[in-house]
Amino acid sequence: MEQAKKTKKYAITLKSGKQAIKKVKVSLKKVNGKYLKGKVLKIKFNKKTYKVKTNKKGIATWKVKKSMLKKLKVGKKYKYKVTYGKDIVTKKLTIKK
Repeated sequence: MEQAKKTKKYAITLKSGKQAIKKVKVSLKKVNGKYLKGKVLKIKFNKKTYKVKTNKKGIATWKVKKSMLKKLKVGKKYKYKVTYGKDIVTKKLTIKK
């Protein structure tokens, strides 16, 4: 009998400050003591999907454009989902004025 292939799981960490709506930082956990650089993450926000690459320290930064901010309502909560491989992280953020 064949053995099932082992899949690697990568931990996704989300970092957001006071102005979470303007910038979302996503970092990937180190694998074998090395950062995962140049990997593509998918961020789904407001029914649109964006692709972001990680830098040399394994951190991907995604900024919300001004044109998108105008369409969002103050005080409303929005979901965003970050996907890398089989790992999916879903968070909510509140729009502040």
